[in-house]
Amino acid sequence: MEMVIAVNPDPASKLGYLLRVPLDGGLVFRTSGTWPRTKALYCHPVPSDEWPDDPEVVERVAVRSCARRGAAIDLVLDRGRENRSQIVYTTARGRDVVFWQSPRTRKQARPHVRTPTARAAGVADLPIVVDSHERYAYRFADQQVVLTKRALPCGDYGVFHDDRLVNCGPRRIARSFEWSAGVLDVTELGLFRLVVSSGRVKEAVHFAHEYLHAVQTADDSVLLDTWRAFVTAEGRVQGAAQALDVHENTVRYRMGKVKELTRLDPASLDVMLSARLAFQILDFSGR
Repeated sequence: MEMVIAVNPDPASKLGYLLRVPLDGGLVFRTSGTWPRTKALYCHPVPSDEWPDDPEVVERVAVRSCARRGAAIDLVLDRGRENRSQIVYTTARGRDVVFWQSPRTRKQARPHVRTPTARAAGVADLPIVVDSHERYAYRFADQQVVLTKRALPCGDYGVFHDDRLVNCGPRRIARSFEWSAGVLDVTELGLFRLVVSSGRVKEAVHFAHEYLHAVQTADDSVLLDTWRAFVTAEGRVQGAAQALDVHENTVRYRMGKVKELTRLDPASLDVMLSARLAFQILDFSGR
């Protein structure tokens, strides 16, 4: 599955891009940008046949998940940053509109999304585990569930399968990070599980900004993107170069600048782990 952004071939349109998401055979929208970085982007739905036969592709990104949740489409991309967004169907001034928003721009509550009351498919009573540290747990009064309490490694509510935590409802994470996707696969947390378990979210965000500050303030994100790609490639210059579509020597030069700015060795295991955690914290905070 891929999300594809192409140039809108219609010169008269004020929406200069076409966005295609892999849902229902391929939904196509006209929009004004390639990502909702600073504000939600208006999207105009168009028929799928408006997608050109030979599009001028601006960006093509693999998709980890794309699913409808109420009046929204949750879109998760397979990349290190700018990877979570929603396409929201709502109303404005009495007419139906669609907006594309990211964790930084979307509201705390998704419009028109209501808690489902139907039974879980094939499950008479869904067992939900409540974290033993949750003082005022939600009772799920309108759902057919069985609640039990035990200590969870992350989140406030969890679902287990074969004694393995497979999903968690991160209410404290969502509130701290202004993240509203609702359910988070535990495997997505990675090192971030350590932060969640400690409950020191604000300190974690401060750590991330402090750890990356020297590089963040040094240039226009080129060095930071290179460092992120280097960490994602597990310290392999070749892998980072392929991800960035640059020469390996370019990666070596940029990582040398990172080393000079931070006075740290980016290839050392300790720095790799700290940088990975810092990038993941910023991804979840949408900053």
